[in-house]
Amino acid sequence: MVNLEQTVAPPFLGWPLYEGNLDREERFYPLFYFENNNQINLKTYAQQYSVEPVVYYKHNTESVNRGALIGGGVIKDSGSNYFENYIFADYISKELFAYDYKENLLTLLPLPGEFNSYISSLIINSNKSNSVLITTGVGDVIEVELP
Repeated sequence: MVNLEQTVAPPFLGWPLYEGNLDREERFYPLFYFENNNQINLKTYAQQYSVEPVVYYKHNTESVNRGALIGGGVIKDSGSNYFENYIFADYISKELFAYDYKENLLTLLPLPGEFNSYISSLIINSNKSNSVLITTGVGDVIEVELP
């Protein structure tokens, strides 16, 4: 949790360290922060004042390209295998994740079959335990049973 009233400087809450590529951006666009007429390198400033996220997953690996968190919600059904887990998906990789915030554990969940398009939204299915509803970029609504 970030207490904005007690911060010395405006904190970065993900961008550009966790959600972007600060090295690439600095190389192509030298960015600076100005304070009291002093020029401060943005990479140095961002590294000093970034707030580490509670959960983070790598966006680019050798085997998969990820792009954006499409989420989800917390399962509130105490009979669910994923009780009090935050369920979300990735827009580009079409992956489904469960984050157990009490145990600080991130799990990749299998999705059935192939999706014809990216995942555009995800909600918890409140009418069925261990189930989420996913919409795609081509307008499909898919019910996914969680393992």
